[in-house]
Amino acid sequence: MFKYIVGLLILFTVLMTTNSCDRFKDSRIQGHWKMISGTNVNTRNRNIFFRFEKGRVAISQGPLNAIADTCSYGRYYVDAGMLEIAAPLTFCYGTTYHGDWTIVTFKKDYLVITQDNELGLRTYEFIKEEEDKK
Repeated sequence: MFKYIVGLLILFTVLMTTNSCDRFKDSRIQGHWKMISGTNVNTRNRNIFFRFEKGRVAISQGPLNAIADTCSYGRYYVDAGMLEIAAPLTFCYGTTYHGDWTIVTFKKDYLVITQDNELGLRTYEFIKEEEDKK
């Protein structure tokens, strides 16, 4: 009986540690991110912002303070160096951002993601915006 209790405690500890690591990775990406360069970035879509918040992502042109600016909205997941944007396939100012992305660089205030699909290799670079810069 004692062996089963010890085994359950070890399993519980491992599960809680793994789950807390996933939450930590997720919480680091939360916030407002401004696209500063990338594939197909032009005058029409140069001010794209991503807002990661509570498991959801909103993509808009201009600071994310007006619902009318939002062109795509959905869930996101971060796991093992991958960012999955589970938003509908919609065009946001000439391109789409749904699907699986590889996180190339991730620092406190700098993010680079890439996606290789039927459209070719796409790379986007972001800087983190302060909350009061909305």
